[in-house]
Amino acid sequence: MWLFQAVVPGGWSTAHIEVQQSHDGGLTWSAPAAIAGPLGANVRFPAVRTASGALLLPAYDDLNQRSLFFVSDDGTNWRERSTIVTAAPHQNLQPSVVRLPSGRLLAVLRNSDGGWLWVTASDDDGRSWAEPRDAGFPNPGSPAALLGLTSGRLLLVYNDSSAARRPLVAAVSADEGVTWHPARVLADGPGEYAYPAAVQGPDGRIHVVYSDDRAGITHVEFNEAWLLADEPETRSEPALRQPTA
Repeated sequence: MWLFQAVVPGGWSTAHIEVQQSHDGGLTWSAPAAIAGPLGANVRFPAVRTASGALLLPAYDDLNQRSLFFVSDDGTNWRERSTIVTAAPHQNLQPSVVRLPSGRLLAVLRNSDGGWLWVTASDDDGRSWAEPRDAGFPNPGSPAALLGLTSGRLLLVYNDSSAARRPLVAAVSADEGVTWHPARVLADGPGEYAYPAAVQGPDGRIHVVYSDDRAGITHVEFNEAWLLADEPETRSEPALRQPTA
């Protein structure tokens, strides 16, 4: 098990990333080790295995508002592999990455200025990325979680608004992001429901945790059948997998 954390001595722009390992299911942990990176380096989503077997850690630079990717062969020796830069005011950060069956990496990125969600892809294990573009999903300046499910579908958890951190919704795609089922609402109402993290358990059930109006963390649990209830009509956009490196 690997634990990645941001150490923040004096504001997010001074952050750096540290990593710890556990070989006994989290009972004991190694001493924290710093990952060499730029000042302001931060982490939001977990590492993924590339087609070559390396670990790729999606991270970001809070100081310069850009996405960073670190790579390691053994989980201990990390090095910076690539960055993604977009022009102000629509800069990017907090990338969430999945590996598709072809080996392609697909990433969604928070838009610093809001409006829409960025999407990009890599066909060389994260060494280079296609020019990011509007994914067709709204984004109020908050992170979105992308997860590959054991069924082969993709799950996207995001704020379905260009300006507000509500509602928080979940949508699935059966064709690697070409079409999407209409989203199901996870949380709505007065307040903010954002910063989701998603994982699928061994029994296939999906767990999402999110910040509940910055006052607590809420956990919701559901299965794919709930997301696909009544097989609603799909929409043809956005085509998340279309960027080419």
